[in-house]
This record gives sequence, C-alpha cells and structure tokens, in this order.
Amino acid sequence: MERAGDRSIAFLAVGLVVAILSGCGAASDRTSATSSPVTGGGRPTPSAPAGALGATTPSASPPAAAAFHPAVGTCFDVRKDQPKLSESIVPCDQRHDDEVYAVFDLDGAEYPGETALQQAADEGCRARFADFIGIPYEESVLELYSLLPTQAAWLDGDRRVSCVVWYPDDAVVGSLAGAGY
Repeated sequence: MERAGDRSIAFLAVGLVVAILSGCGAASDRTSATSSPVTGGGRPTPSAPAGALGATTPSASPPAAAAFHPAVGTCFDVRKDQPKLSESIVPCDQRHDDEVYAVFDLDGAEYPGETALQQAADEGCRARFADFIGIPYEESVLELYSLLPTQAAWLDGDRRVSCVVWYPDDAVVGSLAGAGY
C-alpha cells in the first residue's frame, strides 16, 4: 500500500522552501517537523516568536525562540500555507489536515543526532497511535509525522515530541480520536 502520493511531492516542495528560507538569516527554529520514514516528505517547520519584548542588558544574548508544543487534540489546516505551523491552528470541527494525537518527552543528556532522534520519535509515535486512533498504525490508512526538538532546542533542555496524524486522501472535519481506520 503506497502512503505517499501527491501530498509527498507537496511536502518536498514545502521542505525545500523551508530549507532555503531557514538559511536566509531567519530566527533559529526551536522545533522541527519531520515526516515518518514511512511517509517521506517534509512538513512546514513550526517556530514561535522570539519572545516577548522586554528589557535586556546590552551584553545579554537575545532571548531564545520559544518552542512550539501543540497539545493533544490541536488541529491544523496546513493548506493555508502559513509560514509557521502555529498560524495554521483551527478548531477540529472545521476542515483541517492534521491533528496532534500524542505528546511525550525523550530521554538523554546529549543530543543523539538527527537520525537517532527521528527514529526514537517515530517509535514513540507509533507506540501511541492505537491509543488515540483505535487500531495500530500498521493497519491504518492514516499517516503520521512528528514535531521534534532541533539540536539547539535539545541543548536548551527541550525533549518534547508531538505526534501528528493526517488522512492522506483528503481533509477531515472532526477529531480523528477513535476513528478506527
């Protein structure tokens, strides 16, 4: 069963745009979005504003960008093509693409590297899939991807992973909790 389709091409295009733009002096992203190796492709890279305006001493470093950690049940309409995933949040009773179904923290003091981090996130998200959807990932028509900390965020102590589910054939209305497909 093929799980990529036309959406993977769109994700790759978005990923290329994000990669190009991230090298153009933009503020460092604190959370990156990546697809499961099963689905391939990339997702918009979410980030949060660089922090509230406030007084800093001249020698102080600029405040770090806050990590974007959506809660379970948060829905996104990524078709809006917003530069930040946080700007694509919509109520789940409206037409949307993606929904956060689990959030967990990874262990470890040292940054494990992008490949190991992605593998750990994917394993954790797959293990939590059936609790939310009602059937194991391997039996589902739904896809998943994870929002995981960047290396900079990891070094700042962020270990949070958000697991996101989406239906590859169309947008949905309502939560996918208990969908069973």
